[in-house]
Amino acid sequence: MVVAVELTAAMPPPSEPVLPKTGIGLPETPVVVSVPRRPL
Repeated sequence: MVVAVELTAAMPPPSEPVLPKTGIGLPETPVVVSVPRRPL
């Protein structure tokens, strides 16, 4: 999960509101969201 934290820090502000919403259900959800954004 440490990798997700680093990716989140590099992510733009728009990703912040998405992480809390998905994090409420599954902590692994934020990781999936940041994966497609990495290649971008």
